Amino acid sequence: MEIKYFKLNELKKNIKSLKKSINFKKNLIEKWNKITSTKYTRFFTITSIIQCITIIIFQSFIFFQNSNLYSDWDNNNKTYNAANHTDNCKNLDLPKFPYLTLDNVIFIVFQVFQLYFCFNAVLTEHIVQIITINVFNFGWSIYGFVQIYEVTTVSYELDDLANCIQSSDQTLHRSQDHKILLILDVLCTVLVFLFSIAVAFLSFKLYDQFGWNIYKKFGGDPKMQVIHKNYLAFLMLLKINLFATVLFLLASILISRMDRFTAIIPASELIFHYLATALVLFLEIVGYKLVEKEYKTGMIIFLVLWLAVIADFILVLVVLIYVFKLIGSFWIFGSVLVIVLILNSILLAIFGIKVLINFGKGLKDLRDKKPGPSEVPLNQLWNLDYEPNKMVIDT
Repeated sequence: MEIKYFKLNELKKNIKSLKKSINFKKNLIEKWNKITSTKYTRFFTITSIIQCITIIIFQSFIFFQNSNLYSDWDNNNKTYNAANHTDNCKNLDLPKFPYLTLDNVIFIVFQVFQLYFCFNAVLTEHIVQIITINVFNFGWSIYGFVQIYEVTTVSYELDDLANCIQSSDQTLHRSQDHKILLILDVLCTVLVFLFSIAVAFLSFKLYDQFGWNIYKKFGGDPKMQVIHKNYLAFLMLLKINLFATVLFLLASILISRMDRFTAIIPASELIFHYLATALVLFLEIVGYKLVEKEYKTGMIIFLVLWLAVIADFILVLVVLIYVFKLIGSFWIFGSVLVIVLILNSILLAIFGIKVLINFGKGLKDLRDKKPGPSEVPLNQLWNLDYEPNKMVIDT
């Protein structure tokens, strides 16, 4: 009896495992079919992969060049004590170097996120996300010019320090490395801009394709389409906020460990920021489930707690401005990132209210609706002889 019971349990486990394997393969096939459904989805995906790999390679080279320059300055600063410097040399600090390497790391991590964002937009047919991808791409193109400006400025400052100290150490003054670094930055900016144009063209085609698919699912009701777009916008803002928060958390941990910031940044602010970040990570997960299941009470609690997140980002910006004023330096990208977080958090709260108001208006039922047999496949859209229930063998 026990042997039969044991065999029965083993059989159930095997069947359960087989079902999981079949579902996994089925999901993979469905995702692959979506990615390869049209030439535009294929080109969009391939272009995104090439962009990710290319920009990561360029930014890695730039990161190592920036690290070498900072290492040269740091080693020289340790070698020469204050007594050996003139008053002018004491003021030739290079606080921008740590920021430049942080920018490179953030850019690299962002490319990975952008690749996920692109795949997710295709798989979910997310129109709002497609538009946001283009905003990100062109935004990075513009920021590329800021990086070029920062690298040029730092190179001149390093030259001034070398000339002031009149060091015989050749590692301090690397004009050739400066030129290579500048060339890499310019090339990377140009490449990002070219990729932005290519992705924008493909996005325009995908916008039409996804728009039609959404129309087939939600019909021609303009109110329902607005409700659906608000829902998509809220989910997209959740993803952006989660990524940007984690990114800034890593940067803030690295910066807070630097000697020049340790004594300046208030410990209470750091503790509040880390607690607020933990709250963000929790709310991100909960928020997705709340709008998916349309829980009104939970969504109200979410929005109330989200006010603490907005307050934290505003406080971080104030502290950053205070710290930069004290050390006589400025991290452009860090400030832009915090401003983006503030704006994104405010927008998320606004769209959260819109989504909450639209609970119970039929969106959940339409989202859960599976395609019926009467729906015409996209590849048969212009086939006037197509019959939904007609078997292929009948043609």
